[in-house]
Amino acid sequence: MMMESKRRAGKEGKWFFILATLAIVCTLAANVLIGKAGFLSTFISFMAAFVYLIVLSVLPNERRISETLLESTLIGACFGGLIVSGIVFSLSYGTGYDRLPDNFAIIICGPVSEEMAKFLSILILTTALRLKWGERLDVTSLGGGVGLGFGILELFGYMFRGVTCMNVVGRLVISVPFHIGSAMLISYGLVTSKRRMQVVAILVAMGAHSLSNYLALYNWFPLLVLSWFLFSTMYLGSRKIVFRSKESCEK
Repeated sequence: MMMESKRRAGKEGKWFFILATLAIVCTLAANVLIGKAGFLSTFISFMAAFVYLIVLSVLPNERRISETLLESTLIGACFGGLIVSGIVFSLSYGTGYDRLPDNFAIIICGPVSEEMAKFLSILILTTALRLKWGERLDVTSLGGGVGLGFGILELFGYMFRGVTCMNVVGRLVISVPFHIGSAMLISYGLVTSKRRMQVVAILVAMGAHSLSNYLALYNWFPLLVLSWFLFSTMYLGSRKIVFRSKESCEK
C-alpha cells in the first residue's frame, strides 16, 4: 500500500513538472508572440498544437487517450523540441551554413542538421527515460512529440519575425505534420534495434526533408501531399501495421 502511494505520488509529481513547464513556455511564448504576430495567429498556433498532441496520444483501435502516450508525447514536445532547436541553432551559428547560397543551405544543410538533431533528441530522451526499445509505440509517440515541439518552435521563430496569419496556418498544415512524420520515421528506425534500419530511416527523413524544402521554393501543393503522406503513413503504421501490440500503452 505504501509502495503504491509512493508510486502514485512520484507519477503525479512528474506530471506536475511537465505541465508546469508547458504552462510557463506557453505563457512566455504568448506574451512575446501576440505583439508580433497578433492574437489570432497565436491562438490558432496553440490550438493546432493541442490538436496534434491529442491525436498522437490516442490509443490504437480505441477512442480514448492513453495516459502513457500522452506523457511520452508531452515530454517529446516540451523537452525534445527545445533540444532539437538548440542543436540546430548551435550548428547554424557554429558552422555558418545559413550564410551559404540559399538553395544549398535550404535543400542540403537545413535538412541534414534538423533530422540529425531529431535523432539525437529522441536518443537522449529515450535513454533518460529508460524506455525499452520494445515499447515501440511509446517511442514513436515520443518521436512525434519531438517533431511537434520543434515544428511549433520553428513556427514561433517565423512569427517573431512577423508573418501573416495565412502563413501561420500554412505552416501548421504543411510544415508541422512533416516534422512530426519525419521524427516518427527516425524513432521507428531506433526501435527496430537494427543499425541498417536506423541509418536508412535517417537518410530517408533527410531526403524527404530536402525534397520538401525544394518543393516549398516552387510549388506548395506537392509539398502538402508529401507532408500528409509521411505523417499519415507513420501515424497509421505505428498503430495498426507495425506495432500491433499495445500492452506497453496500457496504464
